[in-house]
Amino acid sequence: MFGGGTAQSDTMSTLLYERWSVEGNQLTLTAKSIGNKQSSIDSKIYFIQKLNDKELVLKDKMQLLNYKKVNTKSQQKSKPKRTIGFQS
Repeated sequence: MFGGGTAQSDTMSTLLYERWSVEGNQLTLTAKSIGNKQSSIDSKIYFIQKLNDKELVLKDKMQLLNYKKVNTKSQQKSKPKRTIGFQS
């Protein structure tokens, strides 16, 4: 996610994020899926459970998505690390 409401997927080249926005504790991502000569636009709402300069935790129904910034020795800039957990 970048400033100005844009975002990019590092793992899915056919998923183009057109915009994002935050209202209260809700994060809305709007993405365009391209592939197989078809395209579709979808908006997804996540609930922000935790947000700070090192971690973002989102809730989607019963699934928790945990994103953490990590630094590697081979790269000076931070790359997000994603872990997924399920809440029962």
